[in-house]
Amino acid sequence: MKKIITSALAIFLLFTSLSYAGMCPMVNNQIKHALAKVDESAHPEIVSIAKSLKEQGMELHEGGDHMKSEELLKAALRLLDL
Repeated sequence: MKKIITSALAIFLLFTSLSYAGMCPMVNNQIKHALAKVDESAHPEIVSIAKSLKEQGMELHEGGDHMKSEELLKAALRLLDL
């Protein structure tokens, strides 16, 4: 019985982490599209901060910290919603 519960928990955790991993690239693409639409000369500081958050978020994604990555990427996307 313990093996079944442990296996079920491991499978659940695996799928949960994979779903977070899948969100990061999608949000990253949304940021790319938003950056293409923003007039950088009108909002240079906001764009600079958003780009920095995007880079940090993708570094965390590559390092496996998908929850924090998603937080930073979504923050960047909110900044670009001008």
